[in-house]
Amino acid sequence: ALSSAASDVYKRQGDDWVVTDFFAPGQQVRVQLKLVVSRDLEYVTLTDNRPAALEPVTQMPSFLWAQGLGYYRVPSDTQTTFYISYLPAGTYMITYDATAAISGSFAAGPVTVQSQYAPEINARSSSFRITVN
Repeated sequence: ALSSAASDVYKRQGDDWVVTDFFAPGQQVRVQLKLVVSRDLEYVTLTDNRPAALEPVTQMPSFLWAQGLGYYRVPSDTQTTFYISYLPAGTYMITYDATAAISGSFAAGPVTVQSQYAPEINARSSSFRITVN
């Protein structure tokens, strides 16, 4: 039912966003989570275990509506979690903005997505690294 989950990070370059894993301190970063769902699901949790260098621009939990999908976004110290009450079959790109806060090399944990009614329905992405210099 959950075919895949993936994560890409982008930096602002002029008016465009460019996929990269190298950032400058203070640079704006866009995190894009791709979710592919093969059947309708209810009560799904999507968790992005972001690199420690990235600080979400929006620090307060909030309800959002995008791509015909309503979800509650909760940023925390180590991850951003999305609670989705109804997830129709399809492909979704969920994004949020962050700031590259400190220099160094950092690992990003996998993006995980799981049905809360049927935990055996789940998917995860691979991990990756970013560098802030």
